[in-house]
Amino acid sequence: MRRRTSGYHLKLAGAFLRSAGVAAEGAPEAGCRNLQESAERSLKALVIASGRPVAHTRNLRDQAELYDQARTVVGDLHDYAARRVPLLAAAVERRLAQEP
Repeated sequence: MRRRTSGYHLKLAGAFLRSAGVAAEGAPEAGCRNLQESAERSLKALVIASGRPVAHTRNLRDQAELYDQARTVVGDLHDYAARRVPLLAAAVERRLAQEP
């Protein structure tokens, strides 16, 4: 079985993200599905980039292992966002306060 690279999944994630905006205008449910697929592909790219191979499978045991790997990556992302969001929000508030 051919293994997909993180770049492959990122490229697909970008395509799904772009199509979500187009789909949302006519069919919001399709836009939501595309956003979900984009998020999943982005997470898969992060798992692969962190050195954990991901194989396409329908085996529940394999999916449970992938879930555990993805959960670790998502936890790291959450921690990063929790540190960054307050700083970014403060920077935006400072910038807005300086505008006339």
